[in-house]
Amino acid sequence: MAMAQGSATLSDVYAAAQRRRIELSSGIELLERCDSGAGGPLTAPMFFSDGPRDPGSSGGGGGGSAAGPAAAVAVDPALMEGLRVKLAELQRMCAEMGQLWRNHANKTQRELWRRRVEVMGEEAEALRLALDRCAAKEHRRRREAQERAELLVARAGGQGGRILSEADAEIRDMETARRAGRVLEDTLAQGIATLGHMAQQREVLK
Repeated sequence: MAMAQGSATLSDVYAAAQRRRIELSSGIELLERCDSGAGGPLTAPMFFSDGPRDPGSSGGGGGGSAAGPAAAVAVDPALMEGLRVKLAELQRMCAEMGQLWRNHANKTQRELWRRRVEVMGEEAEALRLALDRCAAKEHRRRREAQERAELLVARAGGQGGRILSEADAEIRDMETARRAGRVLEDTLAQGIATLGHMAQQREVLK
């Protein structure tokens, strides 16, 4: 009976790890699309809740066409931090499963869980490397943007009014892109919820 309880605990941890893996994979995929200019600005709220955001705040659809030019620089730092937190949770779950699978008395089941846990650990490491690459690119992009801004100010000299006007225009463009990005957030949140439900169904069928 103790083994049955141990098996249920391992299954629960594995199901939770699957959900974290799906969330991380989806978030990193969007970061990569943002880096290639294929999406709007990305923000964090959907990664800190269990369900989709309220689509009522998604702004007008007309901002979608303005999202392209700003997409490469519009990544919310809180989103990257949220993905880091989820990665740490996944790594903790992998370590926990690494202890739990050894409790199986049945050799066949023990070997099956050993392989599952190994695969999950490999996927977690691949996600860590992908997230590190995204973080490095974002850091470089922000540094280059800061350097361009400093160079612009240095060249402007006494043309402060014109610089402020250009800065205001850039801020407006970024806000337009951010509103457009909320539509993408809602779509991703719904996709994560669907994939999580499919993963749970698959575990039940097993």
